[in-house]
Amino acid sequence: MHAAIAAQGLCATVASRGLHAPIGRRPHPHARNAAAQHGISLAQGKRSQQVNSQDLQQALVVLVMEARQRQQVQQQYPQASGKCFLLSHWQDNADIADPLHDLPEVFIAQWQQMQQACELWLARLLQAGMLQHCGKTEPHGYNSPDIQPS
Repeated sequence: MHAAIAAQGLCATVASRGLHAPIGRRPHPHARNAAAQHGISLAQGKRSQQVNSQDLQQALVVLVMEARQRQQVQQQYPQASGKCFLLSHWQDNADIADPLHDLPEVFIAQWQQMQQACELWLARLLQAGMLQHCGKTEPHGYNSPDIQPS
């Protein structure tokens, strides 16, 4: 999401959180490699964090990868129900499975699917007037977090 926001010069903050994320874990090596293959450098200090009610209260949109995650968010944080959607909502509304135990090629394929989904979300949010252009682009190397509980 960071890359698409930067490429389009949008003003947005993105936070990445997990429902059951082991706190403090670095991104999976295959995820770092997939990002690098797409010209994106994940920040060295990036670590997993768990979602909390404050995150969800501040979020404009909460994007999840799987329907079961959406159900968990809605059950644990009912106040976020109306703004919680599948990342693939504007594609086929299907789950994007966590490739944690898969081969590197699966991470790359997932990356491409997620990248397309992010671009569709940004287009819809811009069209709805929920995002604005900043007029500048940022370099590829991000320290801020993605609003996608996983």
